[in-house]
Amino acid sequence: MEKEYLKKLFYSFLKGKEYTGKSVVVQNLSVIDKITETICENNEEIKLFGVKNTSDIDREIIQKLTKSKKFYWHTIDNAADNGRAVDINLTNPLTGRTMTGSSSGTAINVFLGINDLGIGTDGGGSVIYPALSLNLYSFTGSGAGLKSKKNKKSTDNLVFSTGIGFLAKDLETIHTAVFILQDADIISSYSDYKIAVSKELENYTIFENIKNKEFITDHFKNTDDRTELISIFQKVFEKYDILIIREELIDTAFYGDSIMGNLGKKAKEFQFLSNKRAGRVINMMNLSAVTVPSDELSSGFIIIAKTGKEYIKPLFEVAAILKSSENQLFKRYFSDFLENDSFIFE
Repeated sequence: MEKEYLKKLFYSFLKGKEYTGKSVVVQNLSVIDKITETICENNEEIKLFGVKNTSDIDREIIQKLTKSKKFYWHTIDNAADNGRAVDINLTNPLTGRTMTGSSSGTAINVFLGINDLGIGTDGGGSVIYPALSLNLYSFTGSGAGLKSKKNKKSTDNLVFSTGIGFLAKDLETIHTAVFILQDADIISSYSDYKIAVSKELENYTIFENIKNKEFITDHFKNTDDRTELISIFQKVFEKYDILIIREELIDTAFYGDSIMGNLGKKAKEFQFLSNKRAGRVINMMNLSAVTVPSDELSSGFIIIAKTGKEYIKPLFEVAAILKSSENQLFKRYFSDFLENDSFIFE
């Protein structure tokens, strides 16, 4: 077992203890016994995960992950009250602003290294936007049947059931978790499908590596109205199977919270400037999506696919092409904690 891995594991538990009462509701320290047994018997590295504090997440999902012996349940994570799009009780550790919700604590606990994987719920962007706000990877699985069994009503009176989603610092961790939960043997590739890419991304050289694509005019940036967005998406997916767009600077200038946005014209204009668009309807349309962080603040690509398990493998294939290397400054400031020894022990 590598020393660096053991240091990381100790850090996860210590940081989890520090953030209990903040982004962590409760820490499962009894998992240490199970982890120790696995390490001693198999000399294998394992991953810790946290779960958003909501009954919308089916226990079967947690059980499948823990039975795999690849993931161990570490924390229950705090979330924004009543599913709000901002969490006024938590601070975004990257921007210092109010944290994006509602899977807020789950995202923070991944960003800080308390957990390798976070499981959250997404009604109108509640996994996608916390992930983008912290430059994390994420996956929302409504299109693959990963949904709550309960119905809810959005602030604009749309009835929906929340999707289940995952957040991590790397794509591979999410990929492993999702495919533990997928029963079907899916062999399709992204090159079997028609891909639309927002025309504003035409100058990104990385898209030269993606086959069977077509650049289309992006109308998504012109509105954050859910009814209009749903209409736009329906037209796109009549012709294409996968859509790639980019959203940036999430909640960095103004907050995309419809509670505040409901309080007058100016408030609605400020809500629009939060830059939350497509993520507000992905789950409501039973689509699946992967977010890939960019090297710009609170920004990244959103790769969206039609309903169906057959699109999940292609989603991750496209995401693997678009992924970037780990941000070393993030690692230095938020992960390499042992490099910052107190002078007392020098």
